[in-house]
Amino acid sequence: MSNIRIDIASEFKDKGFKAAEKRTTSLTRKFDNLTRTAKRTFIAIAGFQALKRSVTAFAEEDRAAQRLATSLRNLGLAYNTKAIEDYLEASEKATAINKDQLSPAIAQLISTTLDAQKSMTLLNLAMDISTGTGKDLGSVTTALSRAFNGNFAALGKLQTAYTAAELEAMGFEKTISALSDQFSYRDWE
Repeated sequence: MSNIRIDIASEFKDKGFKAAEKRTTSLTRKFDNLTRTAKRTFIAIAGFQALKRSVTAFAEEDRAAQRLATSLRNLGLAYNTKAIEDYLEASEKATAINKDQLSPAIAQLISTTLDAQKSMTLLNLAMDISTGTGKDLGSVTTALSRAFNGNFAALGKLQTAYTAAELEAMGFEKTISALSDQFSYRDWE
């Protein structure tokens, strides 16, 4: 057998490589620009959504404040509006419970008791009970309002220390005192 030998000579021309590198660089720049545009768009959308949520929250809070002011006017307690608004503002900051929850609660208590000062005291207790039991503020406020009118069943279900019959036997003022002792803030520290 004979050996065949073939010599291949080739010349390297980098023209194709330079064109590929140029296209790759161009594509990378376009991708970077697209990435920056997408980030800006995402930030703009997120900002718009945050603004929308903020405006909605403000509108809800304003409606709650208007309803409270109307309730106070209808009950002849409009002179207490500023004091109650200040109280709600301070309570919101101290407890992180929104005014859109606090306003209906205080309005319900005021319409039940017809006494702004007593209602603020009861709302403090309602917030403590809500924190201690995990029940929502509206349920606790409703239970306290019913108890004020002599129906202790809902208040008896909210806590485990006393039955509804025991609460009713104590009367409203002693019940409030007992629940204040049971759910006072110092117990949660």
